[in-house]
Amino acid sequence: MGDPDLTEFKHATSPTPPEDSLPALLVLGSNMGDRMGHLRRAVEALGTVGRIDSVSPVYESPPAGHVHQGSFLNLALRLTATLGPVRLLMFGKGLEFAAGRRPGIPYGPRPLDVDIVSLGRLEMSNGRVTIPHPRVAERAFMAAPLADIAPGETLPGHDVTLAELDRRLGREDLEPVAGPDAVWSDVQHLEEGSG
Repeated sequence: MGDPDLTEFKHATSPTPPEDSLPALLVLGSNMGDRMGHLRRAVEALGTVGRIDSVSPVYESPPAGHVHQGSFLNLALRLTATLGPVRLLMFGKGLEFAAGRRPGIPYGPRPLDVDIVSLGRLEMSNGRVTIPHPRVAERAFMAAPLADIAPGETLPGHDVTLAELDRRLGREDLEPVAGPDAVWSDVQHLEEGSG
């Protein structure tokens, strides 16, 4: 069975977020199949539910947890989200399912993982989603790309910036493998708009 076809997301444009939208930080990962393709399709799809403001470089890292699996590709993105926390979670779970992820070994191999790290200053835990992500302070593969796009940001409930968290965790096991343009075609437009 090949990768599911997500072309319906490919041509969508980022909507103009409503005034009550929230800035979200997400980390995406993949260690099965066409890893870069899974990340690219997920980034494009996320652009249909908000405005993508920045995308980090892509890093390769060893797996956390269940170690008998391939390396992960990870990236972070900042999204001005048009969905609330539960709907954004469900959208991410839908992307994971479309990429071929099915229930299995906790922390086992997966074609796509979509983690909501933060959503504005929101702090919540309801059994389905915990925001901010409860393990971001332990995971260099999350902290490094987050620090690339939001170095001065401090997550709710944390006392250090993402840049400081990245410095503390280090990047010894991380290998940058591609720039943001490998997964997001609007990166050139974003760079021109920020200058």
